[in-house]
Amino acid sequence: MFARTTRLSGAALVAFATATVPFAQVSAVPSQDDARSQEHRQDDFSHPLGDKQRALQKKAVNQLMRGEAKVVTRNGSRSIQLGTGKDAQYVQYDVERQENVLTFLTEFGDKTDPAKGGTPGPLHNQIPEPDRSQDNSTVWRKDFNTSYYEELMLGEENSFRDFFRKQSSGRFDVDAKVYDWVKLPYNEARYGANSDDPMVEAEGYWSYIRDSAQAWYDAQVAQGKTSEQIAAELAEFDKWDRYDYDGDGDFNEPDGYIDHFQAVHAGEDESAGGGAQGEDAIWAHRWYAFPTDAGKKGPEGNLAGGVPIGDTGLWIGDYTTEPENGGVGVFVHEFSHDLGLPDYYDTSGGDNGVAYWSLMSAGSWLNDGKAIGDSAGFMGPKEKLQLGWLDYQVVKPGENVTKTLGPAFASTKNPQAVVVPLPTQKITEEYNTPFEGSKEFWGGAEDNLNSSMTKHLDLSGAKSASVSAKLEAFIEQDYDYLYFEVSTDGGATWTKLDEQTGFSDGWVDLNYDLSSYAGKQIDVRFRAQNDGGLNENGAFLDNVTTTVDGVAEVDGAEGASTWELKGFTVIDGTVTRDAEHAFLMENRQYGSYDDTLRTGPYNFGFGEARPNWVERYPYQNGMLVWYSNDAYLDNNTGEHPGGGQALPVDANPQPLAWNGGGLMRQKTQSFDATFGLERTDAVTLHHDGQATTIPSRPGVPVFFDSGANAYYSSANPQNSVKLPGSKVRAEVIGTEGDTMQVCFGAADQCQTATPDATVDRWAGKDRYATAAEVARQFDAADTVYLASGTGFADALSGAPAAANGVAPRSLPAQDGQDAPVLLTRTDRIPADTLKAIEDLGASKVVILGGEAAVSAKVAGELEAEGLDVARVAGTDRYETSANVATMFGNNVDTLYVASGEDRAFADALTGGALAGAQDAPVLLTRPDKADAVTKEAVAALNPKRVVVLGGPAAVSDAVYAELGGTERLAGSDRYGTSAAVAAQFDKDPNRALVASGADFPDALTGGAYAGVQHLPLVLTHLDRLPALSKAALDAVSPQDVAIIGGTAAVVQTVEDQLNELLTGWVR
Repeated sequence: MFARTTRLSGAALVAFATATVPFAQVSAVPSQDDARSQEHRQDDFSHPLGDKQRALQKKAVNQLMRGEAKVVTRNGSRSIQLGTGKDAQYVQYDVERQENVLTFLTEFGDKTDPAKGGTPGPLHNQIPEPDRSQDNSTVWRKDFNTSYYEELMLGEENSFRDFFRKQSSGRFDVDAKVYDWVKLPYNEARYGANSDDPMVEAEGYWSYIRDSAQAWYDAQVAQGKTSEQIAAELAEFDKWDRYDYDGDGDFNEPDGYIDHFQAVHAGEDESAGGGAQGEDAIWAHRWYAFPTDAGKKGPEGNLAGGVPIGDTGLWIGDYTTEPENGGVGVFVHEFSHDLGLPDYYDTSGGDNGVAYWSLMSAGSWLNDGKAIGDSAGFMGPKEKLQLGWLDYQVVKPGENVTKTLGPAFASTKNPQAVVVPLPTQKITEEYNTPFEGSKEFWGGAEDNLNSSMTKHLDLSGAKSASVSAKLEAFIEQDYDYLYFEVSTDGGATWTKLDEQTGFSDGWVDLNYDLSSYAGKQIDVRFRAQNDGGLNENGAFLDNVTTTVDGVAEVDGAEGASTWELKGFTVIDGTVTRDAEHAFLMENRQYGSYDDTLRTGPYNFGFGEARPNWVERYPYQNGMLVWYSNDAYLDNNTGEHPGGGQALPVDANPQPLAWNGGGLMRQKTQSFDATFGLERTDAVTLHHDGQATTIPSRPGVPVFFDSGANAYYSSANPQNSVKLPGSKVRAEVIGTEGDTMQVCFGAADQCQTATPDATVDRWAGKDRYATAAEVARQFDAADTVYLASGTGFADALSGAPAAANGVAPRSLPAQDGQDAPVLLTRTDRIPADTLKAIEDLGASKVVILGGEAAVSAKVAGELEAEGLDVARVAGTDRYETSANVATMFGNNVDTLYVASGEDRAFADALTGGALAGAQDAPVLLTRPDKADAVTKEAVAALNPKRVVVLGGPAAVSDAVYAELGGTERLAGSDRYGTSAAVAAQFDKDPNRALVASGADFPDALTGGAYAGVQHLPLVLTHLDRLPALSKAALDAVSPQDVAIIGGTAAVVQTVEDQLNELLTGWVR
């Protein structure tokens, strides 16, 4: 077994060169403003479980961009499945989630570690008050008490919760618990002092988490709590199986570890200078405590290392830590690491152009013009895509189309970004040098690898035998292995003689004595085995020697091999691999947390005279183009200039220099990286007190990938990015408010490009907000219908009534006016529902269902708002449905009948749209026997036609006959029934609606709108459009399509498929 070492990206370095720029002369190796250079130290540390998870996430994101992701659901947890059968692995893709964060506040004691020294403390509230005439950058308050962090975490505005709600467009929510300050035994230096030995620093950081957990536990016991009570309290923070330790694809289950833990330390952060503690201060970071104990320590059944919280049985593994005077920025940045995002700044000490464009770089230091880091800027598109928070569309290279981009800071009917996937690259990397000669054997580096090289040995007359080899190993420690095995039965079974895992740090010897097998016929083999997810470069063998009775046979891979190779290959030390790459183009505008791009970018410009004073300048709004390139493992352009995993293209790459000489920092170089029609702002900044003005320049409307140096200057090699020469072209041709029109394709095609046939999506952060969004499509309504959001029956029964303005007699003024359906919780009205009622100008509300569904308290709240309220209800869903249906009066032309069972909601959903369009009621029935109230409703309605929705499995033939059925609308499944219903609509409707066929909440209120507008409502799978649904849509060829519900209900892949279909229909 070998020690694990760090492997750098295999990308080649690019040489520096001399160039002239418009603003100043610069040298071949330019000097950079070095203020706050410590911000570039790594703060996101790797560990085996996290490395594997991120490798899987990368593969999942690539599948999303290619439209190949397979989304599965286990116990309500959505995942992207990678691999099949026993090799299947899962990447959580629950874009709509709520997490709970456990926070301990910690201060330091008097004990010291002789090896680290340092001064006692600090305690909290010892950070000196800054002189605001000299320091406008430091976050400070007189009392950093528990309420400060509760407000920081959960406040209504500019808080941890508010940031993630808005960053995710309402898909992600957080709760948090902050516990009061506890005192650790040692001073901060014991935990935070720097060392040249990375394991010494690791032990300090991990011990800080261990001692924090113990100090908190002791404080709880001192308050009189028992271990059982403490464990019950902590159980609220263990709901998530982060790494799917049992491999079942279900992430919504406890795993014995706190889901999200953060420790706040007294004193300033080392990244901001460390205050009185200086380099002894802890650097804010994300890590995993004592991963070295994996397999030995941890909660029962999941020994993954970490630290225990007393004897509660719960452990801390993953954690983040932030300083006492941290603002929102550092907390959301570190937590984003906890969600799996990497750093986008140069962690090797260099500098790149991401800067303030992403939270995962300097965006965590943005602000509202006050102290730096007191707010934060939003993420870039790739980070949001990884988390499932990006609303995007795909444009293929060479495609001629015009797209309207909404602002990146919000979810609107227009996409936030466009993804242009490029053809897969072939990347040749030099892995190693053969031990001898020019060739060697390589075991491979794929997921779920099982490769071998086998040799038969006849030892029937031998007295001694051995196999030896030279090995150079780059094997994932304790997850992947190289085995040496022997078989005495012709390969039917194998006995393991040795295993190797880890990194060998050069060539080492392997020697295996086989003398105990003398007199036998045997087979021997080297076998390389990898699991899925992360894999390193693998195992390399050379000079493989078999010796029998002193006679040696050496196979150095230089000619025809004497070993049978299955998966092992002969290479020259280089390997060619596939790497995905793409352009991601987003519309960055000043709004929400992206308003910090206007108020927050800063420059320390006054040297020693005023070291803590910053001046601010605006980043330029417009189209920001990112080049995502999996050929690189990081964004360390100091090590590989011009290349990184995700870098912005600088529309103005000419280097900016100070009047006194030397280049400005990359944070300033990329301030005008956006493409657009507007001129850039003129900006004046200082260096050591000397002013330099960057003049206003014309906007750059056209992005064109003409080759590597299209937007790259070797005079400033760490900024911008080298491009692949794909000939992709995008031109900003217009703006209106926060939206932007971008033409893709050749210049002579832009004026005649295909109109942007864009699928709409009506969605909110939850089912209630989605219902409100659908209701707003009515523009105005005097009456609204209100149903429970926890069951489908009442809302679907009411949809045709709402569509036709059929109301109870207590609201006679309703008089046939069509109305939307809104949803409510049982005991309170969601704010989104109330706001929709207000926006529609409604004065009347019809409650659907009894008080068990919608309480009297809700009715009272509506009446308190000055609304007229009526209720249509029954003892159960079938009586309620009957009462709603009979409001249509006697002698109706058509009655639609559907199953009232939860599993059969889909038939009523799609049929309700048709019923609404035909002024017909929908009546719910039990599948096997009609209730008396149901039969009475049929008799009262006296319909000419009774159309039963769904096949006999949904509504039996007996019930069909019992209710006087005249015909069925049914298919082979709910999607077939949906298609059959859609076929009843006229061809070329102005719009079609699409909703999930797997769950009802998002689509509940679509039936009323579909009925009013005479639109078909077609069902889809979560992650793909069924063939029957596609055929139904092709048959009616709508001119517009709207998806009801967010990407948790209908994923982006389906929207992309519909966009492609819609473009064809429009043409």
